[in-house]
Amino acid sequence: MLLLFLALLFPADLRPQDDADTYLRILSRYESGDLQGATDTAMRMDVSTARSLARLVLDDIDREIVKVRRMKATSTEAPAQGVMKELRRERIRLMRLTLVVHTEAALRVNDVKGLGDQITLARTAAGRLRRIEDDWKTLDPDGLAGPWPDGQLDAMKSLVREWYLVVASRLQSIGALAVLKTHVREGLEFLRDDAELLLTRGSISEGEADSAVVDRSLVGEIYASSYGLQWRQYMSAAGGDYQAAMRRQPDLHEATLRWGRVCTYLGDRKEARRALDRVAASDAPANLRYLAHLFLGDLAEREQQPDRARAAYESALALVPTAQAPMMALSLLCDSIADTDCARRWLSQSMAATGRGRLEPWWAYQRGQAWLGERRLAAFREKGSQR
Repeated sequence: MLLLFLALLFPADLRPQDDADTYLRILSRYESGDLQGATDTAMRMDVSTARSLARLVLDDIDREIVKVRRMKATSTEAPAQGVMKELRRERIRLMRLTLVVHTEAALRVNDVKGLGDQITLARTAAGRLRRIEDDWKTLDPDGLAGPWPDGQLDAMKSLVREWYLVVASRLQSIGALAVLKTHVREGLEFLRDDAELLLTRGSISEGEADSAVVDRSLVGEIYASSYGLQWRQYMSAAGGDYQAAMRRQPDLHEATLRWGRVCTYLGDRKEARRALDRVAASDAPANLRYLAHLFLGDLAEREQQPDRARAAYESALALVPTAQAPMMALSLLCDSIADTDCARRWLSQSMAATGRGRLEPWWAYQRGQAWLGERRLAAFREKGSQR
């Protein structure tokens, strides 16, 4: 009866064992292509159990490393270098798979606690990969394994970078602001001046500015001075990060786009137009060029240039024909000159375009880097699968 109770309490993949076989099976399932099975099992595993088993997996490897070092000290046999190379390779493989499996689980889990648990487990693996060279020097002080293979350390650093980015997109998509800010700060401590992480941090500040006020045009009129000051501080911080990202990576079009929007609201319209024109005429993805035209339309309205605004909104609509924002802007523009028929026509088109399949990049823009989730996940998976 007790055995039956234990079988029900602990599913086959999760029954506690004296070794790390349970955890190794999860990693092997993922490596063999069973992504769903591996992540489902990881999500069902208690976080403390998963942490302990992940540690056991590495402890087993580290004990083997110590054994080889002792054998080398008491023997003149040559195979030690080959064995140590294989142990180093296996240690990296296990850390890499641990990072990837728990990241995949974090992208699939539906509750906030489960998400936090999986990110914590992945972060532990990312930290080990960050320290991989120094930790190995401690494990193999005599350098028995020989030099690192060309590009291996850079590949691990690149994988950790992609991890920071894909998790940032996931956290922005669910609005986990406090966790996101800590995550990005930690990433920038490791990857100083990384353009995409700077862009992400800037988008956080821009989002905080947008949430601080409802109507930015009335910041100085209807809001308390403290709110106006806070809004400007957030926007200025965002602008600083966007400029830094642009210096680091000039072809990072989203940084230029967001810099142009920040300049618009901070009053530097000349710089705003320069930045937005640059994106609109670039080879940036259509959604970014769409937003550049949309923001140029808003800028033209602020400069009392209705014809220029109309042309910009129509250019935006040409890129994303089902987008609602330029239709609404055109309707309001017509209304401002008392052209009621034109206003109603654009409003009707906007209402007709509603539906599940409608694409509106403006909605994604307001969620920071969330829209990059799929692209970043693809890059993370590609690097995570490299052996």
